[in-house]
Amino acid sequence: MRKRLFRSATIIALSLFSVGSLASCGNTSSTSSSEAATKALVEVTTNGHGTVSVANLDSDNKATLNTAYTVTATADAGYRLDAVNVNGSDITSALSFTPTDATVNYIVNATFVADVNPGKTSLKLTGNTGVEVGKTMQLSTTVYGPNASVTYASSDKAIATVDQNGLVTGVKAGFVTVTATSVLSTEKDPVTSSFTFFVEPSYIARMVEGFKSYDYGTGLSFTGSFALAFGPGSVEKPDSAQIRIPYTFSMKENADATTLLSSTNFNLSLSTAKRIDISYLGDGNLTFVGYTPVTTGDGDTATTVDEICFLKETSISTLLSSLVAKLLPIIPSLSSIIPTGDSSSTSLSSINIGSLLSVLNSVLVFDTDATKGISLSPAIVTTLQSYLTEYLKSMTDSEDEYTKSMGTILTAILPSDLQDIRFIVNLNADNTFNNIAFTIKDSKKSDDTAVTYKFIDFSLGKSATALSANFFSDLNTSYASAKADNVILDTVNTMKAAIDTDLNGAALIPHNPSSHSRYDAIHFTSNFTTDLTTFRDTVNGLSDSKSENYITNQSMISSSLIESYLPFCSFDVFKGDDTANALPDGYTVKVGDTFKIANYTVAGDSTYEALEVKPDFTDMRLSSNAVKKTTVDNVTTTTEFVTYDKTTQTVTIKALPEKESVVTLSTKVPSDYTGKYTSLSYNFLLPAAAVVA
Repeated sequence: MRKRLFRSATIIALSLFSVGSLASCGNTSSTSSSEAATKALVEVTTNGHGTVSVANLDSDNKATLNTAYTVTATADAGYRLDAVNVNGSDITSALSFTPTDATVNYIVNATFVADVNPGKTSLKLTGNTGVEVGKTMQLSTTVYGPNASVTYASSDKAIATVDQNGLVTGVKAGFVTVTATSVLSTEKDPVTSSFTFFVEPSYIARMVEGFKSYDYGTGLSFTGSFALAFGPGSVEKPDSAQIRIPYTFSMKENADATTLLSSTNFNLSLSTAKRIDISYLGDGNLTFVGYTPVTTGDGDTATTVDEICFLKETSISTLLSSLVAKLLPIIPSLSSIIPTGDSSSTSLSSINIGSLLSVLNSVLVFDTDATKGISLSPAIVTTLQSYLTEYLKSMTDSEDEYTKSMGTILTAILPSDLQDIRFIVNLNADNTFNNIAFTIKDSKKSDDTAVTYKFIDFSLGKSATALSANFFSDLNTSYASAKADNVILDTVNTMKAAIDTDLNGAALIPHNPSSHSRYDAIHFTSNFTTDLTTFRDTVNGLSDSKSENYITNQSMISSSLIESYLPFCSFDVFKGDDTANALPDGYTVKVGDTFKIANYTVAGDSTYEALEVKPDFTDMRLSSNAVKKTTVDNVTTTTEFVTYDKTTQTVTIKALPEKESVVTLSTKVPSDYTGKYTSLSYNFLLPAAAVVA
């Protein structure tokens, strides 16, 4: 055990030293006079016990004059920042300075001191994250203060014991916490430090040894498979129905990491026809990325590459907090360790870790047999199934048809009688690590016989392949491109939402309680045509490499976005010769009314006016109910309610139907313009004809 005692309450600053190759930065022989006049040299120094840096300096450690620069100071463990000054001026509060004189060297100095108050005691207890059953582990206690004496206690002596020198002995598998307490600790002023670790079954220790045998600094890739089955194949071969998907798990350690979350990068790639990757690049976020194969060229020159078709990010802390919240109703004992309130926003930092470990020890079964491994207790498995069954029943009982149908589908494919959830470590004949497997077993009927099968079977082998040096940097580059594409696509979707708002403000179509009139939106909603034009211009630019809205990953552009809200082949409807006033959609007509159709144009396309040859969509069509044919005694009588004369572009109301109806007049989009323009409809409301006595 290492112990350090700091008895002095005063920290004397050490001699200043320069960080980096600052001597070479002083050579300005190749620097132009104009640059020298606009930049100043910045030097960074500390008294040790921490690091300090200045953001956005150039490669020569020079700062642009009259520009604010941010200083970052990070203390080592057991120390805190005392002060930061620039050329003697204190900037501790602002952590920012602005150089103004090119002839002055700006020296940024940070001083760090021990993180204790004079005469007070504090502890820091550290150790390995795990110790094998039957083996020992020495904890390290660092003491700050006037008295180095401490005592130790284990949270569960059945799992691990600890002597008064901080030596831990693993007794049986499980999670345990050791607490060090200073002899100066009081109820009013407690001085303690706790350390939590895992007492490992021997097969877990062999697994850790197996993976630790590699150097992860260069990056390694492991292979495995993910298998899924929605039901047993047969009584004789229950697992024959599995769909097996190979995957690779690639990871790399960051030797310069300053936090746990930045210490490791990984990428999990499912090798399917449309590849799906889950990546963690040390930024606190999981990135979910989909790829689709894209082929360019023909014949022997054809090449196929995987192109990103979607990218989504989620915060790990948010994800874990959400997971804990969802576990609350499943594991009632969790309610004692989660603060009351809205569980959906539970913060990980608010969880009582010590109590959480006791819950883990109660819900997990640590078998000494490697072939049985670590499993979820049968009671919890049963509870999980009961909640899953209840959830699916709520869906199938829903009055919403979509929810009900989805519930029926999910009931058929998800587990109906969970049997076992288990993590297994497979060892070689010489007791060395071979691979790991995670399985979920369910029971369903096959040939009227209940059969247990593997619903999920997830495996990962120890054999590793070295990654290229730029594997993760290439991921970062491609993801950055996709994230930039997402920003553009988000903008387009915002534009689409504006069009939705415009349409929802237009009048409803007669006899249709859910559809709003496109005709009214064009003619009577001031923003609609402008919003549609902006939307279409942006959408058209997504695939134009010369456009500022060009999407690098073209597969991210959905066909539904391209095809949604095309420009409309528009027209005006006037009653009689009153060409000054366009009618609103759904006008109620009477026999003898005539309507003039005029002003054919395209609404929502900025390029239409510049077309030398414009499409002809004056050949309009009426809906089939504009005419009624009745056959009596083999004699067919035709009644025309509404007619359209293309030559005069006139609609005439000839008769009224027995029941109120709506006759629609629509533009015809020429075949050459299908997919570029869309038709527009106008609705004539025909009241029921008067009943003749």
